[in-house]
Amino acid sequence: MSHFPQTINYFAYMETAEEEVLVALLGRRPAQLPALLRDYELCTAHWQHIPRDARDALVKYWDSSFQAHAIRPAVGKSVEGSLIFVTITERDILKAWMLTGKWFERIRVDVGIGDGWTTMLRVETDTIRDSRVTSQLSPVVQKKRMIVYLNGHGRTIEVANRVRTECLKRLSRPPAMRVGLSRK
Repeated sequence: MSHFPQTINYFAYMETAEEEVLVALLGRRPAQLPALLRDYELCTAHWQHIPRDARDALVKYWDSSFQAHAIRPAVGKSVEGSLIFVTITERDILKAWMLTGKWFERIRVDVGIGDGWTTMLRVETDTIRDSRVTSQLSPVVQKKRMIVYLNGHGRTIEVANRVRTECLKRLSRPPAMRVGLSRK
């Protein structure tokens, strides 16, 4: 029997791939590798593009000026990000951060890593799959110098810390009392 926790390969992009955000969310600095997700594009979602269930959850932390990065399928495009290795508990924290199930959907995709992005690896990530929503998103051109923190650096770190604390508190409850968490 192994004493090491099971790890999940997760593709993080934009602010979620930033080291400070990961430390705030996970309570540690996870190993990261540069990764490329092909046939997807990076977009920006504005408050009006967010489903009501998700907005109801977001108002705890943000106002209607909130924006978020999202990815959507787009043949021939690609999104740069990071491959991170997370535990099952950390995956639950990422689900809470991404509002998986209320807004984003967890999917499995292949990302390229290594020299020339030629080594492919199966990972989990979060995307918006509802075409009624994705058709309204604004595409973002990824470049070396771009705005990563759409809602401000300090505020994003503060909210990431709160999400982690609240999620860990829910996870410490008996299974019958865990609201808003799934073990997919």
